[in-house]
Amino acid sequence: MEESIKVTYAIESLREYGFVGFVPLKDWDEFQVIGLTQSDIEGVYVVVRESTDVPKFRDEDHRKPRPKRWSAEDAADRWVSGVQVLYFGKGPLRSSKAKRRQGLARRVRELQKHGYRGGANHYGGKLLWQIDDIDSLLIAWKPLAEGESAAIESGLIRGFERVMGRQPYANIGAPLINSTPIYI
Repeated sequence: MEESIKVTYAIESLREYGFVGFVPLKDWDEFQVIGLTQSDIEGVYVVVRESTDVPKFRDEDHRKPRPKRWSAEDAADRWVSGVQVLYFGKGPLRSSKAKRRQGLARRVRELQKHGYRGGANHYGGKLLWQIDDIDSLLIAWKPLAEGESAAIESGLIRGFERVMGRQPYANIGAPLINSTPIYI
């Protein structure tokens, strides 16, 4: 009899926490988050992969080189086994740096464009594009009240880190120092 492995940070637990969507990232459209007549909203998003098998990795090959380049070996070393969560991101309505409206749909669109077409400014999550089966990635989101996304994203990352011993695979920045861990 094969032993059942409990998957931590799984799609089911994300749904229970309030994430919706779980659509292929390559096919995602902003109107799934905001209606045709609605302006953007604030929230957090998560990129997941249904399979918990270790994927094949490839070297970073992006049109917009950054100071830190990741080899396939570097990417493989960051892999977290036994989970479906690969990346947590936030979509604040107002950027603390630019002081302009952004939002959840805009950030997910930038992530999608960065990986599939290049040229978008979305450094976070860049390791996602080094997984050989990127078309298997799903995106889900959770709408939040304005001003909550940074704390919730940091809490999700910090909770993951406490349970799994490291951040999700594609989260490379440090979460907010005073964030309260959120366990999924």
